[in-house]
Amino acid sequence: MSKPGKHYRFRKLEFWAESGMVNLVDERFPPSHPGSFKVIMVREWLERLDTLNKELHRWNKYADERNEMSNFIDNGIACAKEARSQGRPDDPKAAADILKSRRKTHFIGTGQSTILHTSSAESVPEGLLLPPMPGIPEDRTEQKSKLIIP
Repeated sequence: MSKPGKHYRFRKLEFWAESGMVNLVDERFPPSHPGSFKVIMVREWLERLDTLNKELHRWNKYADERNEMSNFIDNGIACAKEARSQGRPDDPKAAADILKSRRKTHFIGTGQSTILHTSSAESVPEGLLLPPMPGIPEDRTEQKSKLIIP
């Protein structure tokens, strides 16, 4: 697990890079609300920043807000660079490293005492340990690209 990066703020939004992803804390929600904390992949974060960047021209009338938004976008890009330098969790090599380092615990009972056995998880199929990646087919032998429409 990589160490959390520098924390950035924009109004009531705090964000930082950790484990190759961007963590967001939205203080408009109470801490118990599900929308108060999110973890976003770097690609999605950059797409959101790109959308905001395309809308900057609308704020020509209010220079202070435009500058504030421009600083937010610059900080967001710096955060994304830091997250990428920590390693991408969606990279197949990184997923393989996670699987090798993760341990699987077996409890075996024979009517006598219980034996605790810990082994490497690299022999376990990836789908059992990691959540499915959106847009990647479950059968990796299938090379056809599919269009995913939300």
